Amino acid sequence: QNQFSDEKRMLTKDDLDKISTLIPIVLGRACGHVAVCNSKALELANIENAFPVEGGEILVGSDGKPNGLFAENAIELLDVLKPRLTVEAVERQIEQIAKIANSYGITSVSTNDLHIGDENSKIIEQAYINYTSNNPTVRINHQICYNSPQIFRARVSDGLPVQHDFLRYGPLKIFTDGSLGARTALLRNVYADDPSTHGIACMAPQQIDDYVQIASEHGIQVVAHAIGDQAMVNVLDAYQKVSEFGKALRHGIIHCQITDHDILNRMKNLDVLALVQPIFLHADLHIVEERVGKELASSSYAFNTMENMGIHVSYGSDAPVENFNVFEGIHCAVNRQDLLGYPQAGFYPEEKVDVSTAVDNYTTEGSYASFEEHKKGRLIAGQFADLVILSDDIFSIGSHEIKDVYALKTMVNGEFVFSK
Repeated sequence: QNQFSDEKRMLTKDDLDKISTLIPIVLGRACGHVAVCNSKALELANIENAFPVEGGEILVGSDGKPNGLFAENAIELLDVLKPRLTVEAVERQIEQIAKIANSYGITSVSTNDLHIGDENSKIIEQAYINYTSNNPTVRINHQICYNSPQIFRARVSDGLPVQHDFLRYGPLKIFTDGSLGARTALLRNVYADDPSTHGIACMAPQQIDDYVQIASEHGIQVVAHAIGDQAMVNVLDAYQKVSEFGKALRHGIIHCQITDHDILNRMKNLDVLALVQPIFLHADLHIVEERVGKELASSSYAFNTMENMGIHVSYGSDAPVENFNVFEGIHCAVNRQDLLGYPQAGFYPEEKVDVSTAVDNYTTEGSYASFEEHKKGRLIAGQFADLVILSDDIFSIGSHEIKDVYALKTMVNGEFVFSK
């Protein structure tokens, strides 16, 4: 909505009803933390009135009725409208997406497609098993969600499926808050540009504790989606309670956006990993000061500070929220600018990192985050023959040219899987 040319607001059912009142329409915000539907979709989902949703919200209009907007966990109420999946269709999608990833020089991904307990989870899991058993071109590391702590405990007690070099069952993933753009990221204080809210807690602290405790007891890594400073505090509180397990299990926080020095110090002391998406700066540098105020913004997206503190930081894309383009991510980390080169000096330029650090965070630190640093991440004897040949030497060209670099060839397991 920040890019709308007329009104910078969320869409409602009234907007979508102008498209159709006969066909159900559901649109998701780019961040995935808000959805909007039309009146027909509300009718088919049998939602006439708003009601409380744990970790989510059904928004209402001036008439007190649902206005078509759903936030966080409430979005799941619209899942009944989704078409049924098949293993074959999902496998084709994985193959297509893997080829796109290869075209950006990507050879390994961490995915969050498995939500155990969902209707389609077995179909999606089988599709990944099939894909990775038939000449795959991308190595898969599953970050797995579970619909309840009870389902999680039952699954891990039974033992996870067989793994191999192209298919890993990696960490438990939990969502503790929303997104900054949707104002659902959980803040300690109210939003500077909307004092009516301080975000949404998608999980209560006790539920976070339950998941983290079960994972730690079973030797499973946890990665927690946390963007707001209060969400990060809630996660760190849970990690501190299992600190005897934590360092060995490499628990992490995904996004790590709104931080202060106390939060970063706690991450360092608990040896918590930061799984960061530099490309978020492209959009967020335009809104973060409005959302949280300049003081808190100045200590957020603290890429260089985390490096200097010795926190393990790995970079990713958060696709499909953003695209796979690694070079645009490196640009944002190195220049602290959007893709148009704004601001000229960089957004809080003291948080710039150098090119070598950015590349390491996409490679060696990524492999460290998945316990594979002995297998991949370096071009050395004994590690996987996964590599990319680039159009330019990113270590010698000007930093502002990096975003225009592209992959010429991508090799996976000793074979070229992409050529431009």
